[in-house]
Amino acid sequence: AALRQLRDPALGPLFERLINSEDWSLRVDCVLGLAELSDSGKVDIARIELLPGEADREAAINAVIALKLVDCAQVKAMLAWSDLPSSQRVILAGELRRLGEAPDSALLIRLASSKTPEVAGLAVGILLDLKAAQAAQLAAKSREQIAALAPATRSAVIAQIAEACSVDGLVGAGPYIASLLTLPELNEENRQRTLGSLLVLSPT
Repeated sequence: AALRQLRDPALGPLFERLINSEDWSLRVDCVLGLAELSDSGKVDIARIELLPGEADREAAINAVIALKLVDCAQVKAMLAWSDLPSSQRVILAGELRRLGEAPDSALLIRLASSKTPEVAGLAVGILLDLKAAQAAQLAAKSREQIAALAPATRSAVIAQIAEACSVDGLVGAGPYIASLLTLPELNEENRQRTLGSLLVLSPT
């Protein structure tokens, strides 16, 4: 990460060599470093696809989204990968929506039915933002799923969903996030995190 901050084109060959390191974090840093040095300022997603482990790809996808090193076409291409886990698929769908496009509704409906509440919740937020016909029904189902969680887990999940919706600018998800805040036994820290995200989505 320190070397990446130099933004020195002469480091390109070093990043190319180290991309096959046994250290997963170094491999991911090299993918990011090469993206930041490229003329386009975007990642070569083939490098992400060639990373040896799912954890590598997860870290790389999260990082390139956070650093805005991907464009719509690249997000769509990664969404087409057959072996992508739901947790990454929904994050990419959220990024596609943030970039102003509408992810595939059939994909979102499948993700909104996930047994993982964080995945289902973000998918619901995207569907609500798209004003999809099934969104309200899936939002109610997601809320029931989250309500059934243990209080500590419930609080953390709600905060995570709210923050993801906020980052992706899913204004249509505001009422859904507000409804999650009415669930009982939320701890104060996560309640405040959720409120902060809700204020971004619904400032008035």
